Amino acid sequence: MSQSGVDAGEVVAFAPVRGGDKTTAVPQWGLVTSRSLNAVVLPQTQARRQALLVGLAITVVTIMVFGWIYLMWLRPLRRMVADTDRIAQGDLTTPVQIRRHDEIGLVAGSVERIRVGLIRDITARRQPDRTQMLRTIPRQGR
Repeated sequence: MSQSGVDAGEVVAFAPVRGGDKTTAVPQWGLVTSRSLNAVVLPQTQARRQALLVGLAITVVTIMVFGWIYLMWLRPLRRMVADTDRIAQGDLTTPVQIRRHDEIGLVAGSVERIRVGLIRDITARRQPDRTQMLRTIPRQGR
């Protein structure tokens, strides 16, 4: 009985044992051995184990690659989309953080410069034009 509760069976093998002289009539002797099927390393079993190992290695590598893609590209791009959506909705108070020094960091820096430029434009529009104010003041002494 195997550990799983199912009898896997046994393999029995016989090999004749011969003496040195083939011409004399000697009784046929042989060697008999038996092993459990679970202990025998069959080519199918070995191939199945190797296929399972290769499949497991491919799965681990795939998970690692997709994890790297998520951490290095998708998450920063999602942050960038959230920052640009916030700016598009009119929230100019929170600065865009530049966390990297690659292409995504360059885009983040550009979005931050756009945010700062929008703040400058808004504050410039709120301040009255001084030349217009000087024209409206009546001049004395004319």
